Amino acid sequence: MTDIIFKKNKPKYLFIILLLSTLITFLLYIGILWISNPNKYIFWLLPNKHSVILFCFLSFFGAFILLYILIKSIFNKNFYVKINKDGLFLGIIQYSNKLIHWKDITGIESVEINGIKHILIYIKNIEYYKKYEKGIQKYFFVSRNEKYKTPFVINVSALSDNFNDIIKSIITSWEKFK
Repeated sequence: MTDIIFKKNKPKYLFIILLLSTLITFLLYIGILWISNPNKYIFWLLPNKHSVILFCFLSFFGAFILLYILIKSIFNKNFYVKINKDGLFLGIIQYSNKLIHWKDITGIESVEINGIKHILIYIKNIEYYKKYEKGIQKYFFVSRNEKYKTPFVINVSALSDNFNDIIKSIITSWEKFK
């Protein structure tokens, strides 16, 4: 079997990068503007100077997290989904271990989260995959596992192929190689 590769859709990918860049710039602008004169921005939601300063630091923190995600996405040379006999390679996720072996997959499901179709890949050996993650990646791994009962929640909207074609290929290959 030859490898099946679903590559990124460059216009969608550039739009996502532009959107993240705009959000980062907005958060930094608000944080710098408000921290320079916190007394000016006191209102019912932020009733004192300390809450305005706390809000500014939270905006800086959010901007740096988004910047981290943006930089990792830009420099990710493996931004694709590859299906082969070894398993499912998910280059579009932020985890360290991107290869899921067919023998570890227990189920594949299509769900809609906030109006966007996602693929859930259920695995049986979560601790094996968890040991590769550190820092914020481990946080996302654990929180997705708690929320969706699997850490592998895949949004394929940035890929060039149709969602139905991608999930059909994944399910067909899983049934063939498991």
